[in-house]
This record gives sequence, structure tokens and C-alpha cells, in this order.
Amino acid sequence: MDVRSEIASIAGVSTGNVNKVKQILTDARPELILTLRTGEVSIHRAWCWLKEPGHQLEHLELHRARCSITKTVNTLLRAHRNQGQQGPFDPGRLVNALAELDSKQREGLLIAEIKVPGEVLLLSPTLCQALTQQGKLIHEAD
Repeated sequence: MDVRSEIASIAGVSTGNVNKVKQILTDARPELILTLRTGEVSIHRAWCWLKEPGHQLEHLELHRARCSITKTVNTLLRAHRNQGQQGPFDPGRLVNALAELDSKQREGLLIAEIKVPGEVLLLSPTLCQALTQQGKLIHEAD
């Protein structure tokens, strides 16, 4: 009798997931097992983190930070969408203004891909101020 197939069938998962869970329960840090039990991370993600035993908690911390950032961004976007607001900047002028930043300013930019619906470009107030001070960034309303 193939016990793993029976377990997988009862649980409604693949035998691969049964194997992964067995390995996770054996090799993962307790904190990672807890997040798996609460559904915070997927079986596959937790299993992938086993490849770097000394970095499991770092992976978990990074995952949590990304989830938190994505949640915050989605909340902010939802507020703007509900107000029917579009960004106040002309995209062409914005691209030109970004291109004219000096090398020190460009090195200081944090650029990251986030998973949010739609086409979105977010700017911090500090960056908006720096671009506006160049005199090249014109608001659509101007």
C-alpha cells in the first residue's frame, strides 16, 4: 500500500506536497513550520527555503516585509482609485525629469517591482519635490 498516495488523496494534495511537508517537518526551523501551519507561506515556498538552512529566517523576514509593503501599497492605491484621482504628472515630463537626475540622485533611488493590479508608478514626496525643484516637472493642471 502506498501510504503517501493515500495521505495525499485524503488531504487533496499531490504526493509531492506530502514529501515536501515531511522534509519541512524534519529540517525547517520551528518559526517556519508555524508560518506554514497558519497559511502565511505555501508548502512550496517553505520547502524552497530549506535549500539554505542558515537563511530560513531571513527568507521569512523578507517575505513578511514584501507582504507588508504590498498590503500598504494596495491600501494606498485603493484610496486613490476610490477618489477617482489620476497622478498629477504628465508621464512624458516625468520620464524626462527622472533622466535628468544627477548620478548621486539616481543611485539613491529605490526601484522595486510590486504585484499590484493595473499600471502603477508610485513616487515618494521627497522624489516629487526633487523633480519639481528641477523646474522640468510640470503638473498636468499647470
